[in-house]
Order: sequence, then structure tokens, then C-alpha cells
Amino acid sequence: DTVPGATMTIILRYDNDGGDTALNFELNAKIPLNTILGSGPDSPSAIANLAPHTGATATVTIHDDSGNVVTDTDPNAKRIKWTFSIGVQSNNGDAVGVVDAAVTDVDAGFVKYKVYIK
Repeated sequence: DTVPGATMTIILRYDNDGGDTALNFELNAKIPLNTILGSGPDSPSAIANLAPHTGATATVTIHDDSGNVVTDTDPNAKRIKWTFSIGVQSNNGDAVGVVDAAVTDVDAGFVKYKVYIK
């Protein structure tokens, strides 16, 4: 059941199963309809909610539908973008097609954020 004010945590996992390093790596997520971004420890900019691939850090930006950078409290916030500092290395010997980002390694990681239902 969903009720106004309830929270939902969204986790995006990624894994490079290819044979080459993925360069200029970014994750883009749309903020679900009828929700607003959360704040506090599960906010998109909270470092505790970023578990990138080995050696990487990420810059988090919030955007409106026109691509303009806005704050996480802006009612026009519609998208989140994580821009990673280094590329994602190729498959680390794990099963192709299986996202192994429950723990991070050289080819996998995850980010998470919280939204409130309007």
C-alpha cells in the first residue's frame, strides 16, 4: 500500500559484463511520478548511499526536465545523475548477465536514493 508521506528507497545496480572498460560512465535516474526526493541519510548526495566500483567516486547532480541543475528540494527536480571519476573495468570473471553489485568490485557497484510519495 502506498500512502502520502511514505518513503521508497530506490537502488540502481550496475555491472560491466563487456570486454572493454566503460569510459565516461554516468548513471541517470528519473525521479518517479508522484514522488519528491528524500533528504537526510538517504538523500542522493549522501556518500553513504554510494558504493561505486573500486577506486571510483561520483559527483551527484539533480536536474529538471530541461536539464538545468536544481537543488534536491526544488519541486522541479525530475532526474538524478551520478558522474563517476573513473571508468568501469570489464567483466571481473563473474557470470555474464548477472549483476554482482551486492558488493562492489572493479566492474560493479550501486547507488541508492530515497523518495517520498506525494
